[in-house]
Amino acid sequence: MNRGLPVHCGLVGVGSELVVVRGYNPQTWESLNSVFVYNVVSATWRHGADIPGVRRSFFSYASDSDRMVLVAGGHDDEKNTLRSALAYDVAKDEWLRLADMAMERDKCKVMFQRGKFHVIGGYQTERQGGFERSAEALDVTSWQWDHVNEDLSKVPTCPRTCVVGDDGRKMYMCRGRHLVVVEVEKQSTRGNQLPRFQQRCPTGFT
Repeated sequence: MNRGLPVHCGLVGVGSELVVVRGYNPQTWESLNSVFVYNVVSATWRHGADIPGVRRSFFSYASDSDRMVLVAGGHDDEKNTLRSALAYDVAKDEWLRLADMAMERDKCKVMFQRGKFHVIGGYQTERQGGFERSAEALDVTSWQWDHVNEDLSKVPTCPRTCVVGDDGRKMYMCRGRHLVVVEVEKQSTRGNQLPRFQQRCPTGFT
């Protein structure tokens, strides 16, 4: 950690620790598979096991808030979009290779909800910027993928703004000037029952 964190790194909380994933070398702008873990109790850093496989950019990640982090999608150094996903056991400092997703997903969004990691949207190599409406869910009890929900979002849109609601049953995301509620268990999306914003929601990706 003497040289600081990678540029554009990601941060996710896991129990009493913060896990830093992805990012770029600040000198060479080379994508990195490095992992750093900060324990908020002991106020110490440690270098975790690197993400195995190809170096990936613009992948998404989320935590179950207990001990696991899911990394999914993104693209490699040749701009090929990835279907692969891996799970990181923070306590064991080990990576678990998972079965591939049903489709490639660059710039997707991963969230944890009711015992499953949900991978939402993203786009495939040949459809740069053409976001998918579908989503896939990974059951953490079996570490198997459910059937693809082909129509989670009625309109293709960047899933960056998608968040889980306090009740753990619904997801919310911005679509234009509307706040949309996504009922995952019922596989339905409603976008006309919540108030409009004064300005358009942000749709970019960071």
